[in-house]
Amino acid sequence: MLFSVSTECFYDPKIHEQIPDDAIEVTLEEFQQLSTERNAGKRIVYEGGKLLVMEREPVVVITATIVLAG
Repeated sequence: MLFSVSTECFYDPKIHEQIPDDAIEVTLEEFQQLSTERNAGKRIVYEGGKLLVMEREPVVVITATIVLAG
């Protein structure tokens, strides 16, 4: 199994014909663990030669109310 950092997707060379150049090999155990973490809303990053699981950055929504004088 392969993981691409740029697409944040897993690829199986047996079924995927096009695989990104940055894809790195992961074991079945790593695939299962990383898939579980990603499905729980976490993000997979490649840092220091390792795949790491990180919390996603919170989304901040700013709203504004416009009051017209009149």
